[in-house]
Amino acid sequence: LNLTIHMYESTIGNSATVDSSTDRKKQVHLYCEKMRREAIKVGYAELKHLLPSKVTSLGYKLTNANILYRAADCLRELKQNNKDQTEEINRLRSEVVALQIICQNYARLSFQEEENFDRLSDINNANTLKFELFREMFDYLGQSFDSSVNFDSYPSLAQSMLVWFEQTVDFQHLPELFNSVVKGKKAR
Repeated sequence: LNLTIHMYESTIGNSATVDSSTDRKKQVHLYCEKMRREAIKVGYAELKHLLPSKVTSLGYKLTNANILYRAADCLRELKQNNKDQTEEINRLRSEVVALQIICQNYARLSFQEEENFDRLSDINNANTLKFELFREMFDYLGQSFDSSVNFDSYPSLAQSMLVWFEQTVDFQHLPELFNSVVKGKKAR
């Protein structure tokens, strides 16, 4: 029955039907607009909730424009942090590779030194050799320290100590020092 009345009104072209049709369109439009605004409001509320507390607790009410601006700032900061952390990870990875190479070199060097120690049949006690190496190394460092460092004033002391350290305390020189001690033990 309702369908028939509707068809009857539309065929007659009743002005009330036209008004109700435009009213319905307005109602639908207003409802859609209300839903759109509500969705935007909820979106801003969620975005505000996601912002760090230091941004949201500035002491004044955040407008939607402020929320968007703060969110963009946070995104830029996060991107920069991500970039910095990626660079740090890459730097640490290269450092790990370098340390692995150094570790392999030390392993090879220790193997070679073990072979050198095995050849020294006249050394009965490894502790004696260790002590000799220690004593020779510190005698060498002590002699070069005394001859290189200037004790006249604090600035000259600091400068000459740094120069001495950079030139003398060279870990690449230590194998030569150890070899000279081992050769000296062989000669005895």
